[in-house]
This record gives sequence, structure tokens and C-alpha cells, in this order.
Amino acid sequence: MIYLELIIIFLLGLSFGSFANVCSLRLPLDKSILFNSHCPSCASSIKPYDNIPLISYLLLKGVSRCCKKKISLQYPVIELVSALLLILIFLKLGIQFETIFLFAFLLCLLIIFVSDLKFFIIPNEITYSLVILGILSTIFDFNPFKTGVYESLIAGSFAFFTFFLISKLFLYIKKKEGLGFGDVKIIGAIGIWVGIESTLIVIIYSSFLGILLGSMMIMCRKIEKGDYLPYGCFIAASVFIVTYQTIWLNFNLFNFILESI
Repeated sequence: MIYLELIIIFLLGLSFGSFANVCSLRLPLDKSILFNSHCPSCASSIKPYDNIPLISYLLLKGVSRCCKKKISLQYPVIELVSALLLILIFLKLGIQFETIFLFAFLLCLLIIFVSDLKFFIIPNEITYSLVILGILSTIFDFNPFKTGVYESLIAGSFAFFTFFLISKLFLYIKKKEGLGFGDVKIIGAIGIWVGIESTLIVIIYSSFLGILLGSMMIMCRKIEKGDYLPYGCFIAASVFIVTYQTIWLNFNLFNFILESI
């Protein structure tokens, strides 16, 4: 019976992954997520049988039927990641409201990662959805991180205003944007979900990832010093790490440091 459940959950995860692709590619460009899919190369309408998550990509061998151009690997990769995420969450938490909220949380972060990577834009629709879902999860005690209502509000406000002040100080001193307002809003939304300690860890991890990858890209001459990086990607990646440590490993960086002293 468990195998049938896993198959159903896997297919459901693929479907949500397809939706994540639509959101990450259309919302940053202010396009509706409701109209039918079109080929990104020739704009031809895609038939339903050529739009089945993952399966169509495999059957078409990664080439569009209409113009024979290569289909971006983003589509099957995001669909597969979404499906695997849902399976891992189901195996850990089972069928309950926390499972739904955690998957929605991570799916939103997946959309943010792709959107910021491709367009340097974090869609407000996703950020505001995270805020609303985060508040609801804490009010009704379905928060997978066990964050209480007061801690949720304090962490969200603290993270938002801290990043807001940093962005304004950077602009005042350097005369250029250091943090986009999308980054400010998303760290506030994450604070609502994960609480104070985990938010601080996310900030530490994302800063480290940004410095590390930025330095490597400068050394490899992929970017110039002073070029913008999609910091939302580093925030999203850091939250995935913290989520894994918190929910699957029951690991907290601050507690580990205190115990090691």
C-alpha cells in the first residue's frame, strides 16, 4: 500500500513542480499563470499530451515537437525536485497539515530560487503568500518549525527591519543598491516561519554562500567586482539547509556552538 501512496505523492509532486515552473517564469514578467503553455522558442501552443510533467520531456527526448528546439533542463529538474521534496516530507511527517504547510513553504522557496536566478526578481505574489501561510501556520499550530505566534511576529519584524536598515545604509554609503527590497521582504517572511534562531542561521549561511560563490565567480572572471548577485537564491538555499538540519537532523547551529565551548 505504501508503494501506491508514494507513486501518487510522486505524481502530485511533479504536478506542483510544473506549477512552480510556470510561476517562476511568468510572475517576474507580470504574465498570467492561467493562460495555456506556449513554446518558449516559437510561441506555438503546447498540446496537453506534450505538457505532462517530466514524462513529456522524456518522451520528446528534450526537444520540442513544434520547432525541434531543445527544451530547457529547468522544467524536468524543478518537477523532479518538487516530487522528491514531497516524498521526503511525507516519509518524515506523514499525512497531516504540517506536511502541507512545509511543502508549500519549500515550493515557494523553489520558485524564488529560480525566479531570482533567472530574472533577479522575487515575485511579490510568492512573498506575500509566504507571509500569509506563515502566519496561518503559527496561529493554528501547524508550523513545521514549531514557531509560536509571538516569536513568529518578532522574528519576522526583526529580520525585515534589520535587512531594510542594511539596505538603506549601503545605499547611503555606497550610493548604489546593496540589497533589493525583494530580499528584505523575503527574509521577513522566512522569519515568520522559522523563528529567531533559525533566521539568524539563515542570514549567516546565506552571507557565507554569497561571499564564497561571489569570490569564486570573480576569480573565474564570470562576474566583475561590484556586480549584483541573486541574493534571494542564497537565502532560499540556506533555508533548505536549515530546514533539513532542523526537521530531519534536529540540529541547531547555535546549540552546537554552545555545547562545544
